[in-house]
Amino acid sequence: MKVVSSSLSMAASRQYSRHEEQGSRVETWVTAPPRTDRVELRDSDERTARDARLAALIAIVEQLTGREVEVLDPAELERGGTARAARAERPAAARGGWGVSIDAWHRVEEQEDTRVAIRATVTDADGVTHDVALDLRMSRRFVEEQRLSIRAGTAPVKDPLIVTLDGGVASFGADTRRFDLDLDGSPDRVRLTAGSSGFLVHDLDGDGSITDGRELFGPTTGNGFVELARLDDDGNGWIDESDEAYTRLGWSGADGAVRSLADVGIGAIATRAVTSPFLLTEPDGRTPIGEVRATGLALRDDGGAASVQQVDLAL
Repeated sequence: MKVVSSSLSMAASRQYSRHEEQGSRVETWVTAPPRTDRVELRDSDERTARDARLAALIAIVEQLTGREVEVLDPAELERGGTARAARAERPAAARGGWGVSIDAWHRVEEQEDTRVAIRATVTDADGVTHDVALDLRMSRRFVEEQRLSIRAGTAPVKDPLIVTLDGGVASFGADTRRFDLDLDGSPDRVRLTAGSSGFLVHDLDGDGSITDGRELFGPTTGNGFVELARLDDDGNGWIDESDEAYTRLGWSGADGAVRSLADVGIGAIATRAVTSPFLLTEPDGRTPIGEVRATGLALRDDGGAASVQQVDLAL
Protein backbone atom coordinates (compact mmCIF):
# COMPACT_ATOMS: atom_id res chain seq x y z
CA MET A 1 0.00 0.00 0.00
CA LYS A 2 1.16 3.52 -0.85
CA VAL A 3 -0.55 6.44 0.85
CA VAL A 4 -1.18 9.33 -1.54
CA SER A 5 -3.27 11.56 0.73
CA SER A 6 -4.81 11.31 4.15
CA SER A 7 -6.60 13.13 6.91
CA LEU A 8 -6.21 12.04 10.49
CA SER A 9 -7.90 13.11 13.71
CA MET A 10 -7.15 11.83 17.19
CA ALA A 11 -8.72 12.36 20.59
CA ALA A 12 -8.41 10.78 24.00
CA SER A 13 -10.08 11.21 27.37
CA ARG A 14 -9.24 9.80 30.76
CA GLN A 15 -11.10 9.53 34.06
CA TYR A 16 -9.26 8.34 37.11
CA SER A 17 -10.16 8.11 40.79
CA ARG A 18 -8.37 6.62 43.73
CA HIS A 19 -9.23 6.33 47.41
CA GLU A 20 -6.67 4.95 49.80
CA GLU A 21 -6.46 4.36 53.53
CA GLN A 22 -3.18 3.08 54.81
CA GLY A 23 -0.60 2.87 57.55
CA SER A 24 3.00 1.78 57.35
CA ARG A 25 6.15 1.04 59.28
CA VAL A 26 9.57 1.54 57.70
CA GLU A 27 12.72 -0.15 58.98
CA THR A 28 16.28 0.50 57.87
CA TRP A 29 19.36 -1.19 59.28
CA VAL A 30 23.12 -1.47 59.07
CA THR A 31 24.35 -4.70 60.72
CA ALA A 32 21.30 -4.55 63.05
CA PRO A 33 17.79 -3.21 62.48
CA PRO A 34 17.05 0.26 63.83
CA ARG A 35 14.05 1.39 65.83
CA THR A 36 10.77 2.14 64.08
CA ASP A 37 7.71 4.39 64.41
CA ARG A 38 9.63 6.86 62.27
CA VAL A 39 12.53 6.23 59.90
CA GLU A 40 15.36 6.37 62.47
CA LEU A 41 19.02 5.49 62.01
CA ARG A 42 21.74 4.98 64.63
CA ASP A 43 25.49 5.04 64.11
CA SER A 44 26.44 1.73 65.77
CA ASP A 45 29.92 3.03 66.58
CA GLU A 46 28.50 6.18 68.20
CA ARG A 47 30.16 8.34 65.60
CA THR A 48 28.61 11.27 63.80
CA ALA A 49 25.77 10.70 61.37
CA ARG A 50 27.93 12.23 58.69
CA ASP A 51 29.87 9.00 58.41
CA ALA A 52 30.08 8.38 54.67
CA ARG A 53 28.33 5.03 54.69
CA LEU A 54 25.48 6.25 56.87
CA ALA A 55 25.06 9.41 54.83
CA ALA A 56 24.79 7.35 51.66
CA LEU A 57 22.21 5.08 53.27
CA ILE A 58 20.16 8.05 54.43
CA ALA A 59 20.07 9.39 50.88
CA ILE A 60 18.98 6.01 49.52
CA VAL A 61 16.23 5.59 52.10
CA GLU A 62 14.85 9.10 51.50
CA GLN A 63 14.79 8.55 47.75
CA LEU A 64 13.15 5.13 47.94
CA THR A 65 10.57 5.85 50.62
CA GLY A 66 9.84 9.53 50.14
CA ARG A 67 10.27 9.98 53.90
CA GLU A 68 12.60 12.34 55.68
CA VAL A 69 15.17 10.46 57.74
CA GLU A 70 15.73 11.63 61.29
CA VAL A 71 18.92 10.55 63.05
CA LEU A 72 18.57 10.26 66.82
CA ASP A 73 21.21 9.72 69.46
CA PRO A 74 21.41 6.35 71.28
CA ALA A 75 20.01 7.65 74.54
CA GLU A 76 16.87 8.89 72.86
CA LEU A 77 16.47 5.68 70.93
CA GLU A 78 16.64 3.59 74.10
CA ARG A 79 13.54 5.37 75.34
CA GLY A 80 11.52 4.19 72.31
CA GLY A 81 9.60 1.19 73.63
CA THR A 82 7.89 0.46 70.33
CA ALA A 83 11.27 0.54 68.65
CA ARG A 84 12.58 -2.19 70.95
CA ALA A 85 9.54 -4.31 70.19
CA ALA A 86 10.06 -3.88 66.46
CA ARG A 87 13.69 -4.94 66.79
CA ALA A 88 12.70 -8.05 68.73
CA GLU A 89 10.23 -9.08 66.05
CA ARG A 90 12.84 -9.33 63.29
CA PRO A 91 14.40 -12.81 62.93
CA ALA A 92 18.06 -13.01 63.86
CA ALA A 93 18.98 -14.29 60.41
CA ALA A 94 17.80 -11.03 58.87
CA ARG A 95 20.01 -8.77 60.97
CA GLY A 96 23.22 -8.86 58.98
CA GLY A 97 24.18 -6.28 56.34
CA TRP A 98 21.91 -3.37 55.57
CA GLY A 99 18.47 -3.03 54.09
CA VAL A 100 15.12 -1.29 53.93
CA SER A 101 11.79 -2.98 54.60
CA ILE A 102 8.26 -1.62 54.66
CA ASP A 103 5.27 -3.14 56.42
CA ALA A 104 2.09 -1.59 55.06
CA TRP A 105 -1.59 -2.15 55.61
CA HIS A 106 -3.98 -0.45 53.28
CA ARG A 107 -7.26 -0.37 51.42
CA VAL A 108 -7.27 0.90 47.89
CA GLU A 109 -10.14 1.55 45.56
CA GLU A 110 -9.08 2.63 42.12
CA GLN A 111 -10.98 3.25 38.90
CA GLU A 112 -9.58 4.27 35.53
CA ASP A 113 -11.22 4.72 32.16
CA THR A 114 -9.30 5.91 29.10
CA ARG A 115 -10.90 6.25 25.69
CA VAL A 116 -9.14 6.82 22.39
CA ALA A 117 -10.88 7.77 19.14
CA ILE A 118 -8.90 7.95 15.91
CA ARG A 119 -10.41 8.63 12.50
CA ALA A 120 -8.54 8.48 9.20
CA THR A 121 -9.43 8.90 5.56
CA VAL A 122 -6.65 7.49 3.42
CA THR A 123 -6.35 7.42 -0.36
CA ASP A 124 -3.85 4.94 -1.78
CA ALA A 125 -1.96 4.91 -5.07
CA ASP A 126 -4.71 2.84 -6.69
CA GLY A 127 -7.24 5.58 -6.03
CA VAL A 128 -9.03 3.60 -3.34
CA THR A 129 -10.21 5.61 -0.34
CA HIS A 130 -10.19 3.94 3.06
CA ASP A 131 -12.27 5.36 5.90
CA VAL A 132 -10.76 3.91 9.05
CA ALA A 133 -11.92 4.24 12.63
CA LEU A 134 -10.22 3.07 15.80
CA ASP A 135 -12.27 3.30 19.00
CA LEU A 136 -10.35 1.96 21.95
CA ARG A 137 -11.55 1.82 25.53
CA MET A 138 -9.26 0.83 28.41
CA SER A 139 -11.01 0.47 31.74
CA ARG A 140 -10.31 -1.15 35.06
CA ARG A 141 -11.59 -1.17 38.63
CA PHE A 142 -9.61 -2.46 41.55
CA VAL A 143 -10.46 -2.86 45.23
CA GLU A 144 -8.10 -4.43 47.73
CA GLU A 145 -7.72 -4.55 51.48
CA GLN A 146 -4.70 -6.34 52.89
CA ARG A 147 -1.42 -6.19 54.78
CA LEU A 148 1.84 -6.17 52.87
CA SER A 149 5.51 -6.60 53.65
CA ILE A 150 7.67 -5.23 50.88
CA ARG A 151 11.13 -3.86 50.11
CA ALA A 152 11.29 -0.32 48.85
CA GLY A 153 12.37 0.18 45.27
CA THR A 154 10.98 0.55 41.77
CA ALA A 155 11.82 -1.50 38.70
CA PRO A 156 13.31 0.40 35.77
CA VAL A 157 11.03 0.88 32.81
CA LYS A 158 11.56 1.11 29.05
CA ASP A 159 9.02 2.13 26.49
CA PRO A 160 8.84 0.13 23.25
CA LEU A 161 6.01 0.45 20.72
CA ILE A 162 3.45 -2.37 20.74
CA VAL A 163 1.27 -3.07 17.69
CA THR A 164 -1.99 -4.91 18.44
CA LEU A 165 -3.36 -6.27 15.18
CA ASP A 166 -7.01 -6.49 16.24
CA GLY A 167 -7.05 -2.88 17.47
CA GLY A 168 -7.17 -3.79 21.16
CA VAL A 169 -5.04 -2.91 24.17
CA ALA A 170 -1.39 -4.03 24.38
CA SER A 171 -1.27 -7.44 26.05
CA PHE A 172 1.58 -9.33 27.72
CA GLY A 173 1.91 -12.95 28.79
CA ALA A 174 3.92 -14.69 31.49
CA ASP A 175 6.74 -15.88 29.20
CA THR A 176 9.95 -13.87 28.98
CA ARG A 177 12.98 -13.61 26.76
CA ARG A 178 16.42 -12.29 27.65
CA PHE A 179 17.99 -9.47 25.65
CA ASP A 180 19.54 -6.10 26.44
CA LEU A 181 16.48 -3.85 26.30
CA ASP A 182 17.92 -0.87 28.21
CA LEU A 183 21.32 -1.01 26.43
CA ASP A 184 23.36 -1.20 29.62
CA GLY A 185 25.43 -4.16 28.44
CA SER A 186 23.52 -6.75 30.48
CA PRO A 187 20.60 -8.89 29.27
CA ASP A 188 17.19 -8.06 30.74
CA ARG A 189 14.29 -10.45 31.28
CA VAL A 190 11.64 -8.96 28.98
CA ARG A 191 8.01 -10.07 28.89
CA LEU A 192 6.75 -11.39 25.59
CA THR A 193 3.49 -10.10 24.22
CA ALA A 194 0.27 -12.10 24.10
CA GLY A 195 -2.73 -12.39 21.80
CA SER A 196 -2.47 -10.19 18.71
CA SER A 197 0.03 -7.81 20.34
CA GLY A 198 3.65 -7.64 19.22
CA PHE A 199 6.72 -5.41 19.42
CA LEU A 200 7.31 -3.07 16.48
CA VAL A 201 10.80 -4.07 15.37
CA HIS A 202 13.42 -2.35 13.21
CA ASP A 203 15.50 -5.38 12.22
CA LEU A 204 18.77 -3.55 11.68
CA ASP A 205 20.94 -6.66 11.28
CA GLY A 206 18.35 -8.68 9.38
CA ASP A 207 18.66 -11.74 11.60
CA GLY A 208 14.91 -12.16 12.11
CA SER A 209 15.00 -11.60 15.87
CA ILE A 210 15.27 -8.77 18.41
CA THR A 211 18.98 -8.35 19.17
CA ASP A 212 18.71 -5.53 21.72
CA GLY A 213 16.83 -2.33 22.50
CA ARG A 214 18.25 -0.56 19.45
CA GLU A 215 15.96 -2.67 17.27
CA LEU A 216 12.85 -1.44 19.09
CA PHE A 217 11.25 2.00 19.04
CA GLY A 218 11.59 3.91 22.31
CA PRO A 219 14.38 2.44 24.49
CA THR A 220 17.12 4.70 23.07
CA THR A 221 15.21 8.02 23.14
CA GLY A 222 12.17 7.49 25.36
CA ASN A 223 9.76 8.32 22.52
CA GLY A 224 9.16 5.62 19.94
CA PHE A 225 6.80 7.74 17.84
CA VAL A 226 9.49 10.39 17.38
CA GLU A 227 11.90 7.68 16.23
CA LEU A 228 9.26 6.33 13.86
CA ALA A 229 8.66 9.77 12.33
CA ARG A 230 12.34 10.02 11.39
CA LEU A 231 11.81 7.13 8.97
CA ASP A 232 9.01 8.91 7.08
CA ASP A 233 10.96 9.73 3.89
CA ASP A 234 8.16 11.53 2.04
CA GLY A 235 6.80 13.33 5.11
CA ASN A 236 3.20 12.21 4.60
CA GLY A 237 2.78 11.25 8.27
CA TRP A 238 2.77 7.51 7.58
CA ILE A 239 5.34 4.75 7.37
CA ASP A 240 4.25 2.94 4.22
CA GLU A 241 5.66 1.30 1.09
CA SER A 242 6.94 4.68 -0.11
CA ASP A 243 9.42 4.73 2.77
CA GLU A 244 12.67 2.80 2.57
CA ALA A 245 12.32 1.60 6.17
CA TYR A 246 8.97 -0.10 5.58
CA THR A 247 10.52 -3.35 4.38
CA ARG A 248 12.88 -3.42 7.37
CA LEU A 249 10.15 -3.03 9.96
CA GLY A 250 8.60 -6.07 11.54
CA TRP A 251 6.23 -7.38 14.19
CA SER A 252 7.34 -9.77 16.93
CA GLY A 253 4.58 -11.60 18.78
CA ALA A 254 4.35 -14.19 21.53
CA ASP A 255 6.77 -16.64 19.90
CA GLY A 256 9.52 -14.02 19.59
CA ALA A 257 9.89 -14.42 15.81
CA VAL A 258 9.99 -11.27 13.68
CA ARG A 259 7.56 -11.13 10.74
CA SER A 260 7.43 -8.39 8.13
CA LEU A 261 4.66 -5.82 8.29
CA ALA A 262 3.34 -7.14 4.99
CA ASP A 263 3.18 -10.68 6.40
CA VAL A 264 0.96 -9.58 9.29
CA GLY A 265 -1.18 -7.36 7.07
CA ILE A 266 -0.02 -3.91 8.18
CA GLY A 267 0.00 -1.50 5.23
CA ALA A 268 0.86 1.78 6.95
CA ILE A 269 1.62 3.16 10.42
CA ALA A 270 0.78 6.73 11.45
CA THR A 271 3.67 8.61 13.02
CA ARG A 272 1.37 10.65 15.27
CA ALA A 273 -0.08 9.54 18.60
CA VAL A 274 -2.31 10.84 21.36
CA THR A 275 -1.41 10.77 25.05
CA SER A 276 -3.47 8.03 26.74
CA PRO A 277 -2.09 7.03 30.17
CA PHE A 278 -3.29 3.70 31.51
CA LEU A 279 -1.79 1.20 33.96
CA LEU A 280 -1.35 -2.40 32.78
CA THR A 281 -1.40 -4.93 35.61
CA GLU A 282 -1.22 -8.63 36.35
CA PRO A 283 -4.56 -10.46 36.73
CA ASP A 284 -4.50 -9.56 40.44
CA GLY A 285 -5.12 -5.95 39.41
CA ARG A 286 -2.30 -4.73 41.65
CA THR A 287 1.09 -5.83 40.32
CA PRO A 288 2.15 -3.48 37.50
CA ILE A 289 3.37 -4.81 34.16
CA GLY A 290 3.80 -1.41 32.57
CA GLU A 291 1.93 1.73 31.64
CA VAL A 292 0.48 2.87 28.34
CA ARG A 293 1.76 6.37 27.54
CA ALA A 294 0.39 7.07 24.07
CA THR A 295 -1.76 5.45 21.38
CA GLY A 296 -1.53 5.68 17.60
CA LEU A 297 -3.00 3.98 14.55
CA ALA A 298 -1.86 1.41 12.00
CA LEU A 299 -3.82 0.73 8.82
CA ARG A 300 -4.30 -2.91 7.89
CA ASP A 301 -4.29 -4.06 4.27
CA ASP A 302 -7.92 -5.14 4.66
CA GLY A 303 -8.88 -1.57 5.59
CA GLY A 304 -9.19 -2.27 9.31
CA ALA A 305 -7.45 -0.56 12.22
CA ALA A 306 -4.65 -1.80 14.45
CA SER A 307 -3.48 0.03 17.57
CA VAL A 308 0.07 1.22 18.18
CA GLN A 309 0.87 1.95 21.83
CA GLN A 310 3.93 3.24 23.62
CA VAL A 311 4.24 1.16 26.79
CA ASP A 312 6.58 1.85 29.70
CA LEU A 313 7.45 -1.78 30.35
CA ALA A 314 8.76 -2.80 33.79
CA LEU A 315 11.99 -4.80 33.65
